[in-house]
Amino acid sequence: MDWKEIPSLAALRAFEAAARNASLSAAARELNVTHAAIAQHITGLSAHFGEALLQRQGNRMVTTPTGQILAQGLSAGFGQIAETVHMINQTKSNAPLKITTTANFADFWLMPRLPGFWRDHPDVPLSIEVTNTVVDLRHSTADLAIRFGQGNWPGVDSKQVFPVVLTICAAPTMLQAHPEMVSGDFSQVEWVLEDNFAEGENWLKDNGMIGADSMVRRVPTQGSARALVKAGAAASILFDGMIEEELSSGSVVALGKSRIGRFGYYTVTRKGTVSKQREIFVKWLTKLAKSANAPNQFHKGTGL
Repeated sequence: MDWKEIPSLAALRAFEAAARNASLSAAARELNVTHAAIAQHITGLSAHFGEALLQRQGNRMVTTPTGQILAQGLSAGFGQIAETVHMINQTKSNAPLKITTTANFADFWLMPRLPGFWRDHPDVPLSIEVTNTVVDLRHSTADLAIRFGQGNWPGVDSKQVFPVVLTICAAPTMLQAHPEMVSGDFSQVEWVLEDNFAEGENWLKDNGMIGADSMVRRVPTQGSARALVKAGAAASILFDGMIEEELSSGSVVALGKSRIGRFGYYTVTRKGTVSKQREIFVKWLTKLAKSANAPNQFHKGTGL
């Protein structure tokens, strides 16, 4: 390998981050450098290749054809480096299985069940990272991600653990104030929805439950929406698994349930990697998911 023909690794790393994030500012934050440093690296790379590698398109930076070729090669190369380093680190006998997942899944589904895993597998240490930022496993030391989506993330292996069951729900006090909800009339209902959960809101609109005149309040998490539903402040559409305790106790009533396409929770791993600890955890997770009851399809007037 002739290193004289290869631009600096710092410049290549800066370009890969900018191309992947479609933003110089995001790349600067990720690499903990200044915006000017990222711009300087990319200018130097463009001069090296004799043509532009990125161009502005609206408020995004997009790759030129040559830039796309370079970005793909760098992503694969840096991903291979990260995987090699990660595999070496995994040889440490005391290294915990590192899992990354969302706050909703961790707080309302995983954590209540985790003592069972500790009891059955005391020899498998876990390190759980809770973040609502999508972690790119190709550039992360995490062994496993548990994500909500449709399983179509590029460059990784994904397998659905269970489909998400959406539940239309409200407190008994709200049903007393709005008995028409049981027969499918939500025209006078106030809603509280998790911000950035467009799938649930769109489903409500498509089924005529939210209209142009509906009062809709948005909160940052399903936990916030769940608390407001329990307080009788509003109705909501929540993941069935997040409100099991409330449904069992009767503090929240389900008015209907539905699945939406391929949306669900998926295990996500790097391509071609093997981990005994990960296999044990995924098997435990899958077994729990299969024990859950299949949802009923929602239809107005079920009174569930």
